[in-house]
Amino acid sequence: MRKYKSTKVDEAELTKIAYIVSNDRVSEVLETNLAAILNGEETVRIVGLYFVDDGVFHIIKGARIANMLRDALRYQDLWIFADDASVKKRNLQKILVEDAEIKSLTEFYKYVQDANHIITI
Repeated sequence: MRKYKSTKVDEAELTKIAYIVSNDRVSEVLETNLAAILNGEETVRIVGLYFVDDGVFHIIKGARIANMLRDALRYQDLWIFADDASVKKRNLQKILVEDAEIKSLTEFYKYVQDANHIITI
């Protein structure tokens, strides 16, 4: 994981959010949040993303969201997980981005226990 590098916001002031991404039709929400990280204009601190069901398609190599996540990791520590059952069902193990870890939802909760909110989108 990389160090948080925002120069515009004090990280301690930000609400910590974890997202469970449950479908592949939420690109706008993800793009807005990731663009804010890349521009140093965060209003929340994303601590983790858990991709489940068709949401796992966001983190295959070459996907727009996957590329934005890679860039965002240079500025902010965040966990990226793919649901183990969803990945296996879709046979995506070999084409996920390197930064994504395949885990169960229970394991995800352990990593983001300091989040103020866990939001499913």
